Amino acid sequence: MDVIDGAMLDCEDMQNKLEMGELIFFKRCPFPLPTSEDLEFLLSQKVYQAKSVSYFPDSGFVNGYRGQTMEDEVRIRNILSQFSSRATSWLAETLPSYYSQMRFGPLRFRIEEEKGRKNVEPQYSGSVLHVDMNGDAPTHGESFLRIFVNINPVKPRYWVTSDSLGQLLDKWGDDVRVPNERMQGFFDDVRLIMNRLFRRSTLADSAYHRIMSRIHYYGKTNDYLQNRAPQRSWVFPPGSAWLVFSDITSHAVKEGQFAIDQTYFVPSTAFKNPERSTKSLIKRFWARRVSNEIS
Repeated sequence: MDVIDGAMLDCEDMQNKLEMGELIFFKRCPFPLPTSEDLEFLLSQKVYQAKSVSYFPDSGFVNGYRGQTMEDEVRIRNILSQFSSRATSWLAETLPSYYSQMRFGPLRFRIEEEKGRKNVEPQYSGSVLHVDMNGDAPTHGESFLRIFVNINPVKPRYWVTSDSLGQLLDKWGDDVRVPNERMQGFFDDVRLIMNRLFRRSTLADSAYHRIMSRIHYYGKTNDYLQNRAPQRSWVFPPGSAWLVFSDITSHAVKEGQFAIDQTYFVPSTAFKNPERSTKSLIKRFWARRVSNEIS
């Protein structure tokens, strides 16, 4: 199947594809990458007690990294901060409706080779098909928009994608339900809106977070998703980028080393078609359960 370069798509086309669970590929990253000197520095680094180096744009905090010197720690923070700023400026120009309502998720610098990683249980591996959930903080029904870049100067990164979240919910049904699970209520939504307006921390937990966590881990060991669902293979050359709602599109990374991705949490109100958002998909799933119980 021919792959259309995302640079040829306008805003409306991108939104339609993303919200339908498609991945958008860019032959060349659509915003400036780190300089050759900074890239050389990044490729020489190692993670510290983590799978990747994490940078949190809201606070400037870096996790999973211990430099040989204080200068190293300052430098990697500056490089990742600049990457995040450039990616976000591109998002603001290219997909303004998402940008206007998004909040920042983490940026990950993925250093380790994905192929052949040992001593990693399937439920913790990105190499098996899954839909994303956020382990750092609950997202309360927001969708995960993620821009990935392969910064490896010589080797491609390999992915597969498969069924969308909506298709998986239809397939799994009661297998991922919990009896008497409480839906996110009106007052939960009001509290979340007020917290954002006054820049308070978000709620510590939510029904959306619990069900997305359950779906995330269930899918990683589910026979249908891993062995029988249709799959599409992707090859991302050095310097390429790709954009996807990673909690709506199931995916797995099969091979590759050195990539950076920035996550944005996008509410359903920013979608061109809100009925395709994660929040709406989960609400319909809950509604079917309530309807079945009543009948």
